Amino acid sequence: MADFTYDDYEKIVITQKGPIYICAFNDAGNLNAMSYQQMAEFNDFLIKVRMDPDCRVIVLTGEGSSISHSIHLRKWDALNAISSSCKRSALTRW
Repeated sequence: MADFTYDDYEKIVITQKGPIYICAFNDAGNLNAMSYQQMAEFNDFLIKVRMDPDCRVIVLTGEGSSISHSIHLRKWDALNAISSSCKRSALTRW
């Protein structure tokens, strides 16, 4: 059986208490506003935990005063700018 580990994240912290898994968003300085990195880590956790037979419940919480305030627009805007640049580059080649 696969060994499931959840300790390789920066922006989320996973704590296991028996069959209860607690996922804490860990970017309190930004009120846990969802950055691309945090979303990617959360997605990776969800993919792994689906296959984990020990997990029965997932509790979502956040470090600091907020579970998740919003989307971190500055970080998403930077990602969109890179994505748009790549699309323009690809179109130019055609």
